[in-house]
Amino acid sequence: VYTRTATEVNVKFTIKVVLVKVTYYLMHTVNRDAGYITWTLDKSKKNEIAATDGVWVFKPYKNGTIVYYSLSVDTGLAVPKSIEDYLTKKDLPNIVSKIRERVTGAK
Repeated sequence: VYTRTATEVNVKFTIKVVLVKVTYYLMHTVNRDAGYITWTLDKSKKNEIAATDGVWVFKPYKNGTIVYYSLSVDTGLAVPKSIEDYLTKKDLPNIVSKIRERVTGAK
């Protein structure tokens, strides 16, 4: 986390894809009242991807919450869409698991 306010959290990410490390910076906007978190690339920083945007939407449902997730990524490289899709989706189960742990306090 490189900056934080009541409604914004900006985070530096470094991920390893095959043998290459990729660094990028995201600006997250949190709207607790509306139940969503959005993010976009921080273009004031040096990013090693061309673009990314996304949203988490949290909707109360019965005794729980329905979570919607949407993501768009442009690596800026000549990477086949099937590989971009694979890399985008491969971590989603882990992300959902981490959110569940955070919400329930269970591990």
